[in-house]
Amino acid sequence: MKIYNKKIKLKTLPNKYFLITDYVRDVVRKSGIINGFCIVSNLGSTGAVIINEYDPSLMDDLRNLLEKIIPKEKDYNHPFNSYSHLRTMLFGSSKIISIKDNDLELGTWQEIIFLEFDIKQRSRNILVKVIGE
Repeated sequence: MKIYNKKIKLKTLPNKYFLITDYVRDVVRKSGIINGFCIVSNLGSTGAVIINEYDPSLMDDLRNLLEKIIPKEKDYNHPFNSYSHLRTMLFGSSKIISIKDNDLELGTWQEIIFLEFDIKQRSRNILVKVIGE
């Protein structure tokens, strides 16, 4: 079994969403691993990784939904950016994706998306760990 690690550096803006599928796919291809899986993980507690369609209207719908269930303006116990942590807890900071023929096994409209929930610009490290043969 082979293991390949690479960090993707991502500069983000507050409460914006970023398409990272091509970056992850590039890591998988460079790994040389034909069949296995990869783990995509944000090394931070206020940003999430999801797999879904990356459509601007759908991303707006997601923002609107999150504002209803975990609003920014609320009296939370944790200071400053509690909603950022709570939103990340809802989605999780990592995903596992199957690899076949040295490529990601994603559905037709599926993309890997990084959700930045923090209140300020960040320099993120997204770990891509590829495991297989």
